[in-house]
Amino acid sequence: MIMTNVDHLGNEMLIAGYMIEGQLTEAEAKLLQKNVIKEIRMNMADLKPAVWTYPNSDGVGQTIIQPFIESFCAIDSWTEQNHFYLIICSCKPFHWLRLIRYLHAKGFHVLAADSMRLFRHHPNRKRWWQFWRT
Repeated sequence: MIMTNVDHLGNEMLIAGYMIEGQLTEAEAKLLQKNVIKEIRMNMADLKPAVWTYPNSDGVGQTIIQPFIESFCAIDSWTEQNHFYLIICSCKPFHWLRLIRYLHAKGFHVLAADSMRLFRHHPNRKRWWQFWRT
């Protein structure tokens, strides 16, 4: 399903990050991204993920970015670590804390999670550079 009304996109960005215990294969990571995007009710529109694998002296790192209409979902991992990161950026609001419950129900152990929201303009909020000038 492709969104037809996208007027609200681009005015703000919700960024949520999760540190999750364990490791995933590339196929498992792509499946997790697809399921998470569906769970937060975003639109994939048949967009394909991009994958980067990069070795270093301690192991192998991998980043998988799955775009969707409202922005993207990324998984970042290193073989020597027993955790990976799930990062979701979206112009459309979603319940980032509710996603922790979903991940636990799917057997994942969330070690840490946080979020931030960036606004293009909010009439009652000073921008950071306005604080520096006062």
